Amino acid sequence: MLRSVLLVLSFAVVAVSHAGTYFDKLSSTEQNQVLSQGQQLAAFQPVSGKPWPQINLSQWSDASPEQVCGVFADFNIQKEYMGDMLKSETHKVSQNTYDVDYELAVPVVSNEVYTVRNVFSAYDNGQSY
Repeated sequence: MLRSVLLVLSFAVVAVSHAGTYFDKLSSTEQNQVLSQGQQLAAFQPVSGKPWPQINLSQWSDASPEQVCGVFADFNIQKEYMGDMLKSETHKVSQNTYDVDYELAVPVVSNEVYTVRNVFSAYDNGQSY
């Protein structure tokens, strides 16, 4: 059975297909949250030498891994469906690496401006992205 899970890492994006490498690392409770309950699962892991954690988000999708990756990787339109996002502009760094500049509207104080590096790669013998 094909199972798609969307995995977003801070500074990297990965779409995982079928019950393989990443999905198997989730506990049975976490797998149930993602599959049966349709919840988004967030897991935070400290990163040595960094003030921010690595963030893994998992969410069930009936779409194929390629479709999920395609929608997520269309960075320039993210501002159209992400609330309060004013700007999402892509800069290609290499064949599989993209920097995306964002501007988020923040009421009362100044807008938040930041850049996220997204790296796409295949693993699991080319069955996962």
